[in-house]
Parts: sequence; C-alpha cells; structure tokens
Amino acid sequence: MRRPELLLNRIPSSEAGREPYMHNGATWLVLLTIAISVPSAQEPLVPLTAMEFAALQKRTLRTPLTSTEWAMILPAAARRGEVAALPPAAQRPLAFPLARERDPQLAPDRLLVVAVDTAGGPIDWRIVADPRVVRSESPDATGLLSGTVLTYPEAELRVAVAESVDIRELRIYKPRWTGDAWVLDPIAASKVR
Repeated sequence: MRRPELLLNRIPSSEAGREPYMHNGATWLVLLTIAISVPSAQEPLVPLTAMEFAALQKRTLRTPLTSTEWAMILPAAARRGEVAALPPAAQRPLAFPLARERDPQLAPDRLLVVAVDTAGGPIDWRIVADPRVVRSESPDATGLLSGTVLTYPEAELRVAVAESVDIRELRIYKPRWTGDAWVLDPIAASKVR
C-alpha cells in the first residue's frame, strides 16, 4: 500500500478563505479511513521522487526468456497532477529477453514506464523516448542547420517489458528537473488485464 500521507497532502480546501477539510475532525477521520483502505491499484498516482526511482533501479528483477511489447496512444501532456486513463494497451509477445540498461538516464524528453501488479508493486520498468517529442533540423539560406523541437498532440508509445501474467497496469511518468533533483510526474496509466 502506498503512503497514506501522500493522499492526505492532496486534500483540497473546502472553499477559498475557509479552513481546509483536514481541520474538521469528523471529515479528517473519514478521509484517513478512506486513504488507508483504498487499494493501491485505485489510489491516485503520485509523483515519484529521485530516491524512489533510485530504489526502483536497484531492484533485482528476474530476467524471463520472453518479453511483451505494449502499444498505446499517448495523449498530449496534461496539466501537472492530471493522469490520463488510457484504454487497455495492445500487446504483442516477443520471443527474446530484454537486456537491462547499464546506466539509464532521466531527461525531459524521456518517459519512465513501470509495469505493476495488482498491489501496485513494480514488475518491470523501462526508460523510453517520449514519442510526442520530435527534433526537426533544416538548413537556412546559407546552409546552416538550425533545430526546432516539435511536440505532437498525441503519438503511439511502444514499450517492451518482461513477460509476466501478473502485470495489471502500465504507469507512465514524465521526468521533471526541479533544480536539484528529478521528480517523476505521473501522466498516464493503462489497465492491461
């Protein structure tokens, strides 16, 4: 189960200028009970911190003999805090194991895809290029190349992860640099089984 305190920090104010809900004793007890009893598969996705990503990287995942490629349409970036619920991803079995990256790096034009089980525990993860971001280079009149970054409103995301019948959801995170550390904001989730 994810940390209940992360859910409690997201409790909105009742109205502008009034005290937040969490100062009301009865409402506080009800919200605390809901936060603790909500199964992790139904909890709102919260950003991952750099420490949580480092812990995810250090997990020793078994390497199966096969893998699965998942394909889904990734919509345009929503406002921070909004998570798009994608339709179930299409899958295609691959007859080869996946190699683990030696030194995966986060970047603004990358995405982290985490395959999770029913309890929300990670089964496998991959860092992939954001298919919505494309760099275009063209010459000017003198032949000097200049680049432009284009962002498509939606694009097909394909990611291969280790084959597992336990995968229930693919969670997609977008890295954001805060000035001293990376934060991975959830942008989409797709139930797969």
